Amino acid sequence: MGKAADTKRRMIILSFDAVGAEDLSILKKLPNFKRLMEQGALCEQVESVYPSITYPAHTTIVTGKKPCRHGVINNTCFQPEREKPDWMSDRGFIRGTTLYDEALKRGDRVCSLLWPVTGKSGITYNLPEIHAVRPWQNLMIKTIADGSACYILGLLPHALKELKGIREPELDNFLEKAAVDTILKYNPELLMVHFLDVDSHRHQLGLKHPEIRRALRRLDGRIGTVLEALARTKAGYCHSMEDTTIVILGDHYQMDCHTVLYPNYLLKKHGLLKTDEKGRLTEFQAVAKNCDGSCYLYLNPMIRKNPDMTAKVTQKLTIAFQELSFGISRIFSTGEAAEYGADDTCVMMLEAKDGYYFLDDHETLTRSVEDVTRHQMRATHGYLPDLLKYQTFFLASGYGVRKGGTCSGMKLWDEAPTLAQIMGLELPDTDGCVRTELLEV
Repeated sequence: MGKAADTKRRMIILSFDAVGAEDLSILKKLPNFKRLMEQGALCEQVESVYPSITYPAHTTIVTGKKPCRHGVINNTCFQPEREKPDWMSDRGFIRGTTLYDEALKRGDRVCSLLWPVTGKSGITYNLPEIHAVRPWQNLMIKTIADGSACYILGLLPHALKELKGIREPELDNFLEKAAVDTILKYNPELLMVHFLDVDSHRHQLGLKHPEIRRALRRLDGRIGTVLEALARTKAGYCHSMEDTTIVILGDHYQMDCHTVLYPNYLLKKHGLLKTDEKGRLTEFQAVAKNCDGSCYLYLNPMIRKNPDMTAKVTQKLTIAFQELSFGISRIFSTGEAAEYGADDTCVMMLEAKDGYYFLDDHETLTRSVEDVTRHQMRATHGYLPDLLKYQTFFLASGYGVRKGGTCSGMKLWDEAPTLAQIMGLELPDTDGCVRTELLEV
């Protein structure tokens, strides 16, 4: 299925953040999703990565590797001294190649709209997902600097008309118009769009709030708008719908929450970290770094170099977390966390029980979600990807895809090699495999 000399192929990847297999009962009844499903191939059970959060998941989707191998092991950097750590937004955090790198090498035009971890990536038309957390940073200036300046400035009319900060559905309204504008003006061979409507509303309102059904309907409408734009490129362009693959996928699901756990409170109580009078971290033997439904525990680098000290602090941690047994379902060792694909430099990893999630503050042991003022989430993600009813999905239709193709289950890292096969690209050293049962081979 390589790219013929006289034919350009194109692939459109639409990521629906926090849309899971449990949402398929709704999506299958919506006109545009149903149309693609009837014409294409669907896997209804896709296991995400661990931790099952946005940046590690989206990096796995384009690399075919688990987080411990591609390097994006969390949304934000491990910077325990900072109240607001930097996000892992830049391509430089990724080890190895990506689907879009290989497309660029071939000479394809690539567009990315808020796809995570694409800052400073060299993507042809790039609006990266950027977070300005330093006091001197301006979000717009940083986005332009880390993306494609001329392209981003060309989207300003849509931004001025649609955007209201990062509020949804206005943000996705803007992305929809930007995608259509890009298809009609530039018609790239690879277009990746990250829609956040469902994820945002689930965090705010909960897993099954009535607004979620409305957000799913909006996403289906966005599929239809993109399909209309693609069809309009048939005349006068090098692509046609017969040479186009449409991919709709999720990155993870979410779970409802009622209580927040603060592991660093216990570490402070047991003398494993210290803070100043303003509550800022001054020193630590061990410190917790949350991934929402899971949580890394890291040792001070000097302690990690000493096996005896490592063993002593690890024992203290095990004792300390007995006080959180009501909210913790499992405690993983370094090796066990790595087997799941999580960061193999942590000393241990905590998994929250149903209804709980972690934050990094250290003033109290627990809070009701309703009492949380910073990072309040009535539903969230980050949990073990093999939990019951926690899977996501993968749908593909068009060129290279077997009509009616199905598979009983996939891992998120199977998606990149499968997409590379359709595009006629080589993607070396992946953890996943090509799911040929979904393809025309």
